[in-house]
Parts: sequence; C-alpha cells; structure tokens
Amino acid sequence: MLSSVSNLLYNLNEALFPSVIPPWVRLAQREIGIKEIRGGEHPRILEYQQSTKLKATDDETPWCAAFVGWVLQKCNMHST
Repeated sequence: MLSSVSNLLYNLNEALFPSVIPPWVRLAQREIGIKEIRGGEHPRILEYQQSTKLKATDDETPWCAAFVGWVLQKCNMHST
C-alpha cells in the first residue's frame, strides 16, 4: 500500500514539477519501499552497502548513509 501511494505521489510530482525535482531526489523516490528482509538479505540493500568503503554484506548493518551515497553515485555526484 505504501509503495503504491509513494509511486502515485512520485508520478504526480513528476507531472506537475518535472524540472524542479533534482535527479537524485527522483532516484531516491523510486527506491521508496525497500526494507530489510527478515531471515534474509535484500539484494538492493546489499547493492547500497557494496557502493561504500565498508562493503557490508548484510541488510542488518545500518544502511541509510550507504543509500545516500549510492543515490549520489548513480547521479554522478560526489559521495564520501
């Protein structure tokens, strides 16, 4: 449900303000709904983790900074 509402809001923002929304925000919005998998590893979170120097191998390691870095890298922006 949250994902479908997020997608609806994303599409509405795109339709109303296409040039106002920075590319990194658009990419981040498309990732809404990604969350840890109980008893497993979410492949997308692992992708975020692997984009960092830490290279964590699970989705239990806090991944908020890895997500931000991944988004910036995908948009060809500097990340630490």
